[in-house]
Amino acid sequence: MPHSDDAISTLCASPSVQSRIEDLLNKARQVPLSEMEEAELDGYAEIDDCVSFLNRVIRNFQESTRDEN
Repeated sequence: MPHSDDAISTLCASPSVQSRIEDLLNKARQVPLSEMEEAELDGYAEIDDCVSFLNRVIRNFQESTRDEN
């Protein structure tokens, strides 16, 4: 088990948000989504891009501070 100083924090969607995204993606495979559902899914994609960027920043910061110790 890694020491707590070595652990890398990761931001992610809650289980309920992950489930909603899966539901929308599964529905989209079966039938066209409504405009509101498309907008919702697009919003989740934009948020995912931001969260991925923040996770990279956090990881890089943690790695750089670990290297200094």
